[in-house]
Amino acid sequence: MLKILKNTINSFFILIILAVNVEAKNSKDVSNIQVQKKSISHKQKYSWQLVKSKDGHPVRSGNKSWRFEVREGDCGGDKNHSDCKTDRQRTEAQTKEYQKRNKDYWYSLSLYLPEDYISAAPVRSTFVQIYEKGWKPILMITDRTSEWLEVGRMWSGEYVEMKQGIKIEDMKGKWTDILINVRYSRKEDGFMKVWINDKLI
Repeated sequence: MLKILKNTINSFFILIILAVNVEAKNSKDVSNIQVQKKSISHKQKYSWQLVKSKDGHPVRSGNKSWRFEVREGDCGGDKNHSDCKTDRQRTEAQTKEYQKRNKDYWYSLSLYLPEDYISAAPVRSTFVQIYEKGWKPILMITDRTSEWLEVGRMWSGEYVEMKQGIKIEDMKGKWTDILINVRYSRKEDGFMKVWINDKLI
């Protein structure tokens, strides 16, 4: 598992993020996959930045990390959806390529919450989500209660399983490593496993 983490280097610096997709902020110091900013993210310059350790920013591995920030009132939209009309705010990065069925995939990332992070609970803050193409999320990693980082498995937009991962308080001022192993399948051989700081959830 540690080998996989080393081979899939991702560093995310989260300020107040409502999800983890447009500018070319790809960097091999941060990720080994190509990502883009999601079109419905808010358009402020601080939305998603590639930052460097030499400028005082926290970095998990290498010299750079991604810094996401959402402030009150930061809503965006595109021709299909408006967060401004649904009272939502986000900055969101997504992979450029879709994964296929009946194959195993590994994803790893690291989240950094600053010491002064303030939860928006009971409003849900989503840090990681996996979508089925053209449909709703099948996995969400969120802060819904201000107490726990929760891992939720979903179907048709509804939770079918929810587990507590790590206390939010224990994430502040440090990196939290998340490893996800997924096999996308409509048969019984499909699975989804999540580790937080090397602990299977």
